[in-house]
Amino acid sequence: MKVPLSLALCATLTLLGASTGFSGKSFPSPNDSSDTFDQIADETLYFINRGYQEIPLNNTYKEVVLVVGNTGAGKTTLTKFITGQPLIAYKKAGRILIKDADNKISHEITSVSKTIFPELFLDKETNIAYFDLPGFLDTRNASIELANAWFMKLVADHVNKVKIVFIVNYSALRSGESRTDFKNFLENAISFILKPLKFQPAIALVASKVDSFLPEDLIISEITEFLEAEKPSLQSIFEDKEQLQKVLSLVDAFLLKSSSGGYDRIGFFKQPANVGPIDDVPEIQVRRMALKNLINKHLQYVQTEPDDFGISITDHARNYVSVIIEKLNSKFTAVMTQAATGIQQYYQQQGTSQRPLESFLGKFIQEIAQLERMVQVLSKSTSRLSFIEILEKQMLPLWGFNSVLKELRNLHKTLEFYENVSKRTRASEILQWTQPLQTTLDQLKLQASKFLDALNTKAETYAGKIIHSLESVYKQTVQGGSSSGDSSMQEKIKNNLANDLRIIDTLKNNLPTQMSFNSYWSATKNSLGALSVSKGNSLPPLLGVDIPFQAHPELKKDSWIRTLYGLITSISNRQSEFIGTLQQKKQEEEIKALNLKIANILQENARELRIAQDKERRLNESINEQKRLAAESARQLREMGEKQIRMQQACHEDAKRRYQEAQNREALLQKQIREIQSPLACSYSETCFL
Repeated sequence: MKVPLSLALCATLTLLGASTGFSGKSFPSPNDSSDTFDQIADETLYFINRGYQEIPLNNTYKEVVLVVGNTGAGKTTLTKFITGQPLIAYKKAGRILIKDADNKISHEITSVSKTIFPELFLDKETNIAYFDLPGFLDTRNASIELANAWFMKLVADHVNKVKIVFIVNYSALRSGESRTDFKNFLENAISFILKPLKFQPAIALVASKVDSFLPEDLIISEITEFLEAEKPSLQSIFEDKEQLQKVLSLVDAFLLKSSSGGYDRIGFFKQPANVGPIDDVPEIQVRRMALKNLINKHLQYVQTEPDDFGISITDHARNYVSVIIEKLNSKFTAVMTQAATGIQQYYQQQGTSQRPLESFLGKFIQEIAQLERMVQVLSKSTSRLSFIEILEKQMLPLWGFNSVLKELRNLHKTLEFYENVSKRTRASEILQWTQPLQTTLDQLKLQASKFLDALNTKAETYAGKIIHSLESVYKQTVQGGSSSGDSSMQEKIKNNLANDLRIIDTLKNNLPTQMSFNSYWSATKNSLGALSVSKGNSLPPLLGVDIPFQAHPELKKDSWIRTLYGLITSISNRQSEFIGTLQQKKQEEEIKALNLKIANILQENARELRIAQDKERRLNESINEQKRLAAESARQLREMGEKQIRMQQACHEDAKRRYQEAQNREALLQKQIREIQSPLACSYSETCFL
């Protein structure tokens, strides 16, 4: 919840009013024993503060009709009459008076009515805006007179174009009457309108409180005759030539004639003859239209400049100005103190909320840096206005300085006004105005340091937890890999350990180059995310707004990095342990495999020996069998040879016998053939026979 800084001035002034016994209803006269400097100054500031709240200074109506005149001349009555506000005529103490529905028209000079504050009225028929300004010579109290002078200047400086209607009591515009009222009117008029000649096209005079029985054609002629008659005597009244020239320019503006020869810049308002709503009286309605025509048709809007308007106060009221200036300067410091307190309370609420550090600390640091820059620049400002302008440019919206700036600008304008009245400018108390912000800045920087210490502790805790978690996971991984018989898995673990060690080593070299909290932990997150075993690691949340290390030594990243060194040693040890275990297991496996191989070889040799022996036995048996078979074959061969010989001998004998038998048969046959051929005388030879 933001501290309502805009209430600071109002609350203080209200207390000041209470402390002086000021009730807002009646005031001591200038000669009263309670009419002290402090009281008048406090009352004036009270009125000024109320004026800032009640005077409708908006940018919609920057082209207005200013209604001015002496106090009691009837400005409010005429302004409401012209703009069509309901008015009622009533009788009191034998006189016909006028009142409005909300009783803001007062006929008691000692009462405080809202007419001390300029009021804006809008003519709904023409959409023309009228500002009913406080009256000249409101001497009920010096505080009212001083406030009135400021309100008139404030409104006149706010608008861009004006028409000016002067309201003067008809009795002050008649020959034979006292000239004091008219003289005072002119003095105050030229004190307020510094350049009457410039505003001649915009100036009109309206006589108020004209007796209802006077003929209308007589009223204007009496007023013009009075003005013309008074012009020569003004030289003796206004001895200062510049003042005289201004007064004559003002009177000449009233007496300007139209092309038809009429005095179109002078109007009047008659008092009602009977009680009741004045809107019901036809003559009154005619008079309203005449006044509206005077203002709308015969006056021209004139562009205003800051130096067109001045102030009109009595010497008695002027005596209080120096005290008012002192109090306004003190109030300037009080507003800055209240602003600084508001900033401090805002951040106290931020710090005591349940939100985590990460969600607001970076933004908090940035805002403190902005506040520090603003304080440094403010301390070098050279004037009250430059101080306010720097504050406006450098402030952050969340500090709620809009109301503070409004207060300060109002104070500046008020101070400037009263400094002009006093004819001296007070030196700006820049360091005094800046000191509350500097004090708040120092406190906030101390609070930020505490927050940074807490963030550092949090980061160290996270770093320790991360290392502990990783070491535990690596231990389990190595133990699981060591007890596993899966060589491919063991090889994978070994490669992962080597790769993770390289990642951590790279991270160790990379982290010192990181310049901010978020970049440090983002780099850590990226590296740990690449590890084979870090998928579940918890990292500190990143800041909503990053914090650089260089400007904030509370963040000890070197200690976080040193924690990381322990992880490198741990992983390296685990890697060595795992590799040693794997090597031992490998050697054991190799010995076991070698022993198995030797056993297999021995077993194979034994088997092959048995086979060889069996082969040898079978071979011997085969040889023996072959020998037996060979012996048997030899016997059989001998027997067969002998049989063959016998058979050959038998065959030979048989062949021999057969040959002998064949020869015998042949010889017998040849004998037979010869016996046959001889008779036939065969010629065949022996060869043919054969």
